[in-house]
This record gives sequence, structure tokens and C-alpha cells, in this order.
Amino acid sequence: MSLRDDTELEGELNPDTWAGYDLPEDYRSQLPWFNEILWDSEIREYAGLKFRVLRTEWGTWNGYVFLPKGHIFHGKNINDKEIEDLKVHGGVTYSASGGVTGGIGSKKDDWIVGFDTDHMYDFSPNSKIRNFNIFLDGCKNYKNHAYVVRETKNLIDSILFTMKYYS
Repeated sequence: MSLRDDTELEGELNPDTWAGYDLPEDYRSQLPWFNEILWDSEIREYAGLKFRVLRTEWGTWNGYVFLPKGHIFHGKNINDKEIEDLKVHGGVTYSASGGVTGGIGSKKDDWIVGFDTDHMYDFSPNSKIRNFNIFLDGCKNYKNHAYVVRETKNLIDSILFTMKYYS
């Protein structure tokens, strides 16, 4: 999977296909994936590192940290021990050069590490399963925007802690 620029990704978001889209507005507005922002173009900074959260076409959120050239983990892949040691929801599932990412706000020489929230016990709003119990589980297991912002900061904390071990 590669990251693409904002307009390309945002244009693929289609909440009219997400679980609960056909419910009356009173009910739909209570579903967490309809009760938050649709897209986030903000590049944030925490503890000296920039990061970004992006919503996928499946309605789930991913978190990405931009590691500048010269960072001890720059160029490390998801199978490298240093990256495997990082603690984040579901583990690091993405690592690539900033040059691959187009317009998400990283520099060409940045290295990006990230995670997703579309694992077995997470809930994806574009799930085709239409069952009341699945909706209930979805409301409990969906990782919303605020969760992913917090978890991306946790990833940065883990990077800062883990790099002390490898320095």
C-alpha cells in the first residue's frame, strides 16, 4: 500500500456505502464513524516529530510518523528489529520513503512509519456485514479519529524510548 495525496484519497471516501448509511439520521449520527470529521489534512507535531492521520477508503484511520533523514530508524523496514520493537495498536504496518507518499506533507528524504486500525478485532465502516450485533461490536471496536491521534503520539513516545536502547 502506498500513500497518495489528499485530493486523491479524499475523493475515494464514500460514506454512503458505510455500515449504517441507510439508517435514519437520528440513528446514523450515533454511529462513531458518522459522528466525527470525514477528513483530516493537518500535519501535527509532537515531541519534535511530525505526524499525520489519514482516513482510508474503508473508513478506518491510520497514523504516520515522519522520521527526518539522519534519524536512527530512518530507512528501517517493518521487519527490522528496531521497528518490530515499537509499541502501537496492531504494530507498525507501514514503512517507506517520504518520496513515495506524494502530497501528504512529508519531505522527500523523510522516512515514514505508520500503523492501521483495520485488524481482526477492529471495525471497518465499509464492512458489508449488516447485522445488529455487528453494529454493536462496531461501535465498541471502531478506532475513531481521536484514538488514532493519541495512538500516533504513543508511537512517537515508543520511537523516542526505543531509540535510546539502539543508540
